[in-house]
Amino acid sequence: MLLQARRTDDSMMIHSANVADLLHRFYDFDDAVVARVDLGLRPRPLVCSIDVHAGDRSTPGSWTAVRFKVEGADEFRFAMGQTSFLVLSFGIQFFWKNDRVHLLLDAVPEGSAELPDLTTNRAYVIGKSCSWEDLGPVDS
Repeated sequence: MLLQARRTDDSMMIHSANVADLLHRFYDFDDAVVARVDLGLRPRPLVCSIDVHAGDRSTPGSWTAVRFKVEGADEFRFAMGQTSFLVLSFGIQFFWKNDRVHLLLDAVPEGSAELPDLTTNRAYVIGKSCSWEDLGPVDS
């Protein structure tokens, strides 16, 4: 059974117990595209929303817009330069450490069970919690 979250008011919290199903539905977000990053600085706590377009097993052959919302974001990096995080060649990874969720947008090739050294990552956000929602099909 694939995870479903179809209505824009219907988001799902991401936990270590359900993240594998989310990653499976969207092919680990391999080769997905970051379409938008929003940082809400006021009022506190900081909120970071990231819209990603990804292939979707629930509708084979199509792409779906997915929004990640990190609440209580207290550390983040979105670095542009010679390389970019805009195309997620190695997908997305989630880690939990010290009661914080770590969302990495420039995932480590071949994945890893260990949180990598974030000083080498081009794009990530760390916060208190992370939810996702299915925004519907991506217009071609």
